[in-house]
Amino acid sequence: VNSKQDFFDKYELVKKEYGSCHLQQFIAEGGKQFKVQLFLDYCGGLVASTVIDKIRFYPEKGGSSCCNKTIIDDSLVKLCYNVLKTINWVGFADFDLIQDPKTGESKIMEINPRVPACIKSSIVSGIDFATIIANKTLGLKLENYSYTPNKYLRYFGLYLLWFLFSKNRFKTDPNWFKLFSKNTYYQEGSLDDIMPFMYGTVGGFLKQLNPSFRKKESGIRK
Repeated sequence: VNSKQDFFDKYELVKKEYGSCHLQQFIAEGGKQFKVQLFLDYCGGLVASTVIDKIRFYPEKGGSSCCNKTIIDDSLVKLCYNVLKTINWVGFADFDLIQDPKTGESKIMEINPRVPACIKSSIVSGIDFATIIANKTLGLKLENYSYTPNKYLRYFGLYLLWFLFSKNRFKTDPNWFKLFSKNTYYQEGSLDDIMPFMYGTVGGFLKQLNPSFRKKESGIRK
């Protein structure tokens, strides 16, 4: 909707078909996107947190991230933590945020209680959310973890497609051809567990080439 009157004209029809709903602010494209992952204890204490910078996407406009980097951004952690405290959240939470290109302000798009596919970014950066969740569930002592950011996580199936179709394929940092380094990891698996890596890479590649899947994704982005 583009005006208050436009909202009033459309709301009743939407409510009649779908029930109670809410408005989401439209953010123009061009801003950076981030993930913030946190775990809160029963007393509301912050047990651990990580911040992930979504560096590249496929498709480049509105697609899924295919190269991420863990970073330090205390302001984003504070923003998301305050939201969880306000709603009395306990346990793991995964935030998606987008930067408003007009103001530079990062705004929350959604909160998920599920563990995302890129959870490996946090684990290789020293924050083992899987063990934290398991220990809390079993009533075991929670360990202290040390966060070491600047780890890269690639989803190779999508990253290969990004390379094939992007005009920026040779203008990247890190370089696309730098496939292996001590700070580079792959979402699908690793060389010491090659079968998940192969299936994940091929599966992700074929899914994106499926016309019906691409059509569905395009509809969601619009």
